[in-house]
Amino acid sequence: MDQLRHRHDYTLHGNTGTPIYKGSIDCLMHIVRTEGFFALYRGFIPIYIRMAPWSLTFWISYEKIRQLTGAPSF
Repeated sequence: MDQLRHRHDYTLHGNTGTPIYKGSIDCLMHIVRTEGFFALYRGFIPIYIRMAPWSLTFWISYEKIRQLTGAPSF
């Protein structure tokens, strides 16, 4: 949905400065019609590659610290 928000907020029509999309739903429908459903997920892989190692490190560290301190689990 980041793609949808970015397009809706930052896309203007030509030199007139008027918005291309009437609203969020119109923007969503336009993207799906013209570029296909998977255009909504453009940029997902690079973000995932950046976040996955951090998340893995965080949760492994969290669990280890929880075990060492004897803190209860959820």
